[in-house]
Amino acid sequence: MSESTHEYDRLTVPADLSSLTALQDMVTQAAAQAGLSSSRITDLQVALEEIVVNIVKYAYSNCTGNIEVRCGLRPGPHFFVQCIDQGQPFSLQIPTAEQAQQRLKQLKPGGQGLFLASQLVDDIKYTRENHQNQLTLSIAL
Repeated sequence: MSESTHEYDRLTVPADLSSLTALQDMVTQAAAQAGLSSSRITDLQVALEEIVVNIVKYAYSNCTGNIEVRCGLRPGPHFFVQCIDQGQPFSLQIPTAEQAQQRLKQLKPGGQGLFLASQLVDDIKYTRENHQNQLTLSIAL
């Protein structure tokens, strides 16, 4: 399923929660080969899950599509995971710790995924290019 290139591994799957395990397996294998510790790999797995859930629930809320995940090493060195979809664009507004705490007190479901993902990785970036959402998680090695 995974396609290796010179720079990264890549896997494209339907934007469905049943695809999550395949994506996590690919990222886990690549992260282990890159030398990430088991705790950092777990962080990546959880962050990836939060991002995939957001893509399925929000980017493709009114349609179907695919998620492409790329991962590998970048100069720095950093291990990156990039999630690409062609769903609805969004604004990367990560709530502050105070805002996240307030939402928890109000017992409102949702709205914590990006905050959680941002706490588990060293960097998170979002761009919209060529009608595609591109969200990239990075962990320093």
